[in-house]
Amino acid sequence: MLPLLALTTQSASFVFSHFEMAETTAISSKPYAVILAFLISQYSLCGNDAAVHQTEETKGADKNGPIAIVTSLGIISVFQWAYILAFAFSIQVRNSSYLFIK
Repeated sequence: MLPLLALTTQSASFVFSHFEMAETTAISSKPYAVILAFLISQYSLCGNDAAVHQTEETKGADKNGPIAIVTSLGIISVFQWAYILAFAFSIQVRNSSYLFIK
């Protein structure tokens, strides 16, 4: 719903290639910014917790437990990717000329 309700949305080139550096974030290293961006994917590991706790109460836990854990990680990863993209495409920029400053 967020991209549908956003006043403006960003282009794919903005979402996948634009970095906010030093002026607003106090981060001046692009590799460091990339590493920080990958940290958000760690939220998908929260989906693993439910499957792990359910495994001990499952019939055939030795076979079905690992399947449930891997499946939950896969499904959560897809939804997390969609969640991140929805936020990234809905970023609002105050001044449109700011996009062209390098």
